[in-house]
Amino acid sequence: MPRLRGGMDKEFDRINMRARLKKIDDDHYDLNSERSGHENTGRIKRFGLENKTREEKQHKEEKRKLSELALLMQNPEYREAWTHAISTLNEADQAVYDALNLANEHLSKAQKEHDALQSEASKKKLEEAQAHYDHIQAHEQRLGDIREAFEDQNNPLSLDEIKAFTAEIQAIHADVSPKTESKQELEVTHVNPSAVPDLKL
Repeated sequence: MPRLRGGMDKEFDRINMRARLKKIDDDHYDLNSERSGHENTGRIKRFGLENKTREEKQHKEEKRKLSELALLMQNPEYREAWTHAISTLNEADQAVYDALNLANEHLSKAQKEHDALQSEASKKKLEEAQAHYDHIQAHEQRLGDIREAFEDQNNPLSLDEIKAFTAEIQAIHADVSPKTESKQELEVTHVNPSAVPDLKL
């Protein structure tokens, strides 16, 4: 004979049914909230997904920031300017590195000469060597700052900034590059032509 259910069992069933209905209503409400773009809904709290959602949102935000440079690089003019600037920067870096090593050799030689002679001439030569070394070193530091600006993907440079930096890099490269004899001779022999009056005979 089947067991007859008492009042307590029926009351327990009614409580369970109300709980299930409430859960269905809550889930339906939360689903509509999510579709509306609302965050921190009850469903997220109940299932412990709030931290995960926050991490996913942060990851998407970081990914969006990191993609700003990539987005600009889709522009052919921007990509060409950026690539040319980096190539120019690498060449200037090498030129400054070589010039700094050479300046260091001259500085060491001037220091030794001054230690041996202790003359006004040797002192002046040492000061000039030190000033030249400091000048090259300032170029090295400036190129480092420029490279950091190019590698900042959260705040990519504008096209105008890239062009301005490229011109500055080229000027630094020219300043540290050794002059050839032909260039030096050209600087000595070249004279700006003066205006010749048109004499009417």
